[in-house]
Amino acid sequence: MLEQAAVQEIDFYLGDPKEGSRKGLATMLRGMGLKNTKSFESAENLVHAIKHRSPDVLMVTSDIHNDVFKLLKSIREQDIGLNPFTVISVIIEQDNDKQFNGAMKSGADDIMTNTPAAGQVMDRLERVAFKRLPFIATPDYIGPDRRREDQRKTPLQIFEVINTLKDKIEGRSCTLMQLEDNIAAMMQDVRAAQLEGYRHKFGFLCNRVIKAYENKQPLDEIDKTLRVLQSSLNKAAVTARKSDEASLASICAGFASKIDGIFTEKDRPTANELKLMKTLTQAYQMARDNISGAEKPH
Repeated sequence: MLEQAAVQEIDFYLGDPKEGSRKGLATMLRGMGLKNTKSFESAENLVHAIKHRSPDVLMVTSDIHNDVFKLLKSIREQDIGLNPFTVISVIIEQDNDKQFNGAMKSGADDIMTNTPAAGQVMDRLERVAFKRLPFIATPDYIGPDRRREDQRKTPLQIFEVINTLKDKIEGRSCTLMQLEDNIAAMMQDVRAAQLEGYRHKFGFLCNRVIKAYENKQPLDEIDKTLRVLQSSLNKAAVTARKSDEASLASICAGFASKIDGIFTEKDRPTANELKLMKTLTQAYQMARDNISGAEKPH
């Protein structure tokens, strides 16, 4: 069990709309040394607090927001708050497979059923602090690497992410500016991994469209894949902009626009459309290579 002196500097945010469980747990945690525990009854107030100051630990119940898992993904993407590597625990309903899958995909470090006792929280904090899983980053996910052995066919970069929870337990501190610099450097690597993941995703989707055309599948079925491809291109453009790669963002947005034009045509595919599918992934990679080359010192 963690000593009170070791946890007194930890910033702990608790989001739970149920007054009884929220106040009870917060009071007990403060009594066990987590003096900087703040509790929130609404997602609006919680998000406002995170934007002002990212906590070391965030614990939320699944009913704090009507799409709590999207909210957690936004934290991991650094769309909310400074620190996308905040330790996140989420409390879901027991035997709720939909919530369990949502929590897994959100990038949460820890998933619990039912509100835990304060002692359980402290035990789990110690585990996450000292045995935290490394992170992976894909187009659709930033979070702990929970892949099974049979899911590791595609090698992914592993990140030992910033862990301010562990730092504070061990008595290490840094200035806000140092933390910002460390997070910015790591997020550059995370987003580079995401952009590399988009290359694989585009290749898979383009090949799927080409084969569907060749096998003369119904256009409605082909359009479903094209919609996913278009959405992925738009998301890649957002990631590229976050990485200050404006030219790559423009290229992705341009491809997305061209795909949008395909939907308006009755007779498909045209030769140019098939060519687009066959060259999109290569053009995307060339654009990334050109950017990387431009960044290298001469």
